Amino acid sequence: MALPAEVVAPVLIDVRPGHRVAVRRRGEGGVPLLLIHGFPCTSRIWSHNLIPLAQAGFDAVAPDLRGYGDSDFTPDDFYDLNAFSTDLVGLFDALIAELGTPEQRRRYVGEFYGHRMWCPPDAFDEEDLAFLTEPFADAARLRASFADYEIVMGTRPLSAPEMLDRPVRQQALVLIGADQVTIGDHVEARCALAFPGAVGPFWVKGAGHFLPWERPETVNRAVRAFCGDLLKSYPGKEGGRRSR
Repeated sequence: MALPAEVVAPVLIDVRPGHRVAVRRRGEGGVPLLLIHGFPCTSRIWSHNLIPLAQAGFDAVAPDLRGYGDSDFTPDDFYDLNAFSTDLVGLFDALIAELGTPEQRRRYVGEFYGHRMWCPPDAFDEEDLAFLTEPFADAARLRASFADYEIVMGTRPLSAPEMLDRPVRQQALVLIGADQVTIGDHVEARCALAFPGAVGPFWVKGAGHFLPWERPETVNRAVRAFCGDLLKSYPGKEGGRRSR
């Protein structure tokens, strides 16, 4: 294939003191999209993709991993997945720092509610987004919300072992929005291992990642049915119903 008509040039971004990562980027302000190369590639492998993806509405970011392409060599002689992840977290922080206003931060979070990976199209209107994104106008709140992903990538210490390799012995009700692509393959098999006493999983069609908002009545009925025995046995509540 011929070279693209325009090749996006790399720029160096500080991911921590004394260490820089080279990044090719187009579409600032769009839906964030991180494009990671493998071996034996560099960010150049995305040269045919950056501009078309930016034109489609993405903020397309293609970094060179440490030691690759135009990025700095490692300052600590580590070139493993955790080291790469640490750099990418630093890059993410640098890019997030560009979200300098409450409006920019809320728009960034709002894009997740509108992305086809997470839910059906038009699942959220402007009023929904205004309500749901309001807490993330605060820069510190937005930054703290990324901690879960830092833990997954091994770049943040744990307060205690998470015991994710142990099955949950308590009964659990499992509802899954079918209209999303973030759940991966073999969900039912993995659910059986993680929740051997599960009721479900039940697939809710026409809903995605945000079931309590997308299908509130379905969730409410399911919880009432699953926890009905608790309502009946709750002391001091006639007929098992509470006023609020």
